Amino acid sequence: MLEILLKRHKLLQDLFKKLEFLRDNFNFNHSKPFYDELVRIGEDLKLETDYHFYLQDEAVSPISNETKKLVKENMLVRDILLRMLNRMIEEGRAENPKAFQEIGDIGEILSAYLKKERGLFRQQLEAVTTPQQRAQIDEILKVLEGKELSEEKSVLEKGKVAVERE
Repeated sequence: MLEILLKRHKLLQDLFKKLEFLRDNFNFNHSKPFYDELVRIGEDLKLETDYHFYLQDEAVSPISNETKKLVKENMLVRDILLRMLNRMIEEGRAENPKAFQEIGDIGEILSAYLKKERGLFRQQLEAVTTPQQRAQIDEILKVLEGKELSEEKSVLEKGKVAVERE
């Protein structure tokens, strides 16, 4: 159950590792490219985070009131992460070193949430759903992920196109 969401963890973690790399290798003498890359990766991470929670909401919430409650709790984490990412992106655009300070806090929250999703969230879902409902969740996730694959564009590509249009 939730295998599609769990596979997406690697993408979120990879994007976050890129942010950590930028922070750890920051060069004050040539800072502009670091800020530009921080903003780009931050926007990518924001899009992927939002999409990850979208998949969860669309696949799990409709099953029952209990699953809807579990997803709502996770949406609070999404809101916190998105606000923090927005703040980091804005600080990066302003070329403020505070942008790099946000990375550690974002990492702690993201890491804790992903661990929860792999463990506690799955256990909670198993406790409030039947095997048929769990199969339905997986089927919905496959359909949603299939739509993405059939369009041959990742969320990142869609987001880049939207950003370029602005």
